Amino acid sequence: MKGSKLYQRDLRPCDLTGEKHRLVLYRVRIEQFVVDQRAAQRQVGLGAFMGSHALAAVLGPDEPMAHGTGETELLVSQEAMLEHAVQLLLAMEARDRASQPDVDEEDGA
Repeated sequence: MKGSKLYQRDLRPCDLTGEKHRLVLYRVRIEQFVVDQRAAQRQVGLGAFMGSHALAAVLGPDEPMAHGTGETELLVSQEAMLEHAVQLLLAMEARDRASQPDVDEEDGA
């Protein structure tokens, strides 16, 4: 995303530490995906049938193996990014889960 910009309305304290940003900050986006179990089972079954999972990957249907469930965007200070990368990822996941209602597994073929 070369050339992306943040405007004053986009700025807020660090989502991880709550501190004001200094000179460098990061906008971090993470997408969460859930594996489509039926598609994965079809692919594994085809591989077992053909005797080669590599062959099944080439000759089998080109279908999504996972579906996106949401995206989270945080503003993070440089210090927090360097010192707390793992905690940042966990905080983003917790924030994303808290903002989404519980969804049962979809029944789709």
